[in-house]
Amino acid sequence: MLPPRAAAVPVATLLLLVLALAAGAARAADDPASDAAALQAFLAPFGSATVSWDASRPACSWTGVVCTGGRVTEIHLPGDGLRGELPVGALGGLTKLAVLSLRYNALSGSLPPDIASCVELRVINLQSNLLSGELPAAVLALPALTQLNLAGNRFSGRIPPSIAKNGRLQLLYLDGNRLTGELPDVNMPSLTALNVSFNNLTGEVPKSLSGMPATSFLGMPLCGKPLPSCRAPSSSEPPSQPPALAPDAPASSDSRGRGRHRLAGGAIAGIVIGCAFGFLLIAAVLVLVCGALRREPRSTYRSHDAVAAELALHSKEAMSPNGYTPRVSDERPPPSVPPPVAAASVGKKKLFFFGRIPRPYDLEDLLRASAEEIGATGSASTARSGRSASMDEADDRPLRPTGSIRQS
Repeated sequence: MLPPRAAAVPVATLLLLVLALAAGAARAADDPASDAAALQAFLAPFGSATVSWDASRPACSWTGVVCTGGRVTEIHLPGDGLRGELPVGALGGLTKLAVLSLRYNALSGSLPPDIASCVELRVINLQSNLLSGELPAAVLALPALTQLNLAGNRFSGRIPPSIAKNGRLQLLYLDGNRLTGELPDVNMPSLTALNVSFNNLTGEVPKSLSGMPATSFLGMPLCGKPLPSCRAPSSSEPPSQPPALAPDAPASSDSRGRGRHRLAGGAIAGIVIGCAFGFLLIAAVLVLVCGALRREPRSTYRSHDAVAAELALHSKEAMSPNGYTPRVSDERPPPSVPPPVAAASVGKKKLFFFGRIPRPYDLEDLLRASAEEIGATGSASTARSGRSASMDEADDRPLRPTGSIRQS
C-alpha cells in the first residue's frame, strides 16, 4: 500500500493534465475557422446588406474584415445597408476583435451584452444608427476601450459611472440621444474629446468635465463651468444687484434711494423722448394744415373801400370811348397794390351796386345827368313857348297883300 504522500502526487499530476487538455481545446477553438463562423452568424440576419462573404474563401479576405496573425481584429462596414437588430452571441466569439465600426447603417435594438467578451476592443463606432435602450455598463467598462462613438442613436437612461472604470477613454461621443439625469462626476484623465449635446441631461457640469469646451454641452439646461454659473451671485461680487438687508439698516434706505434715482432718471428720459415726439407730431400737423390752407381759394370778402374803389374804376372804364366793359373780379386785389382811384373817391358820396353790373354810376354822375336832362327839357319848353307866341302875334297882325305897290 502506497503512503499518503505518494498517492497525492499522481492526483496532482492528473489535475494538471486535465487543465492542459482544456487549455488546448480552448486554443483549438480560437482559430480562424471559429472567427469565420462568428462572422457568418453576424451577417446572416442582414439580408439587405450590400456586402456578401464567400465561405469558400478565407475570412481574412472578406470585404471589411482585417486580420492580424490569422485572427479577425477589425470589422469596417460603414453604410453597407445593415438593417435590423444585432444578433446576440455572434460578435462575442471574436475574442481578438479590436475595432468595430458599423456607422451609418440602420441597426436597431439594444447593444448585445456579449460584446463585453471582446476584452481587446479599443474602438467602438456605431454612430448614426437606430440603436436604443440603456447603455450597457459592461460594454462601457471594457478595459482596453479608448474611443466610444454612439452619437445619433436613441439610447436612453442615465450614463453609468462605470464609463470611466478603465481610465483609458480618450474620445466619448454620446450626442443626439435621449439620455437623462445628471452627468456622472468621474475622473477620466485621458479624455480629450467629449460631446453629450442634445440629450435630456440636467444639473451641473461636474468639475472633472469643466475643462471641456462649451460646445460639448449644447441644447440642454446645464450650468456650471464652462457654461454660465447656476448659483446666485455672492455678496462679494459687484453690487449690480445689491443683497437684501434688514429694514432698519441704513444701507437699505441708500439702496432704495439709488433705486428711486435710477427710476426717476428713466422716467425723465421717457418724458423727454415723449415730448420730443409730440412736438414733432404737432409740427408735422401744422405744416400739413398750412399747406392745405394755401391751396384753398381766397375769401371773397371785400371791404367797403375796396368795393367803392373797384366800382369807381369800372365806372370810368365803362365810359371810355372804346366802350370796353371790364368784368368785375371776385378776387380780392393784392394788399401790396392799393386801388389807383381809392384816393380820388375819398369824401364823395357813393352808390353801391350789388351783383355784376356792366356800367356802374356814382351819385354825382346821376345828379349831373338829371340836371342836364332837366336843363335840356326847360330849353326845349322855352323854345316851344317862343314859337307859339310868335305865331299868335303873327295871327293878330293884319294880312298884307303880296302884291302891294309902294307909295311914293
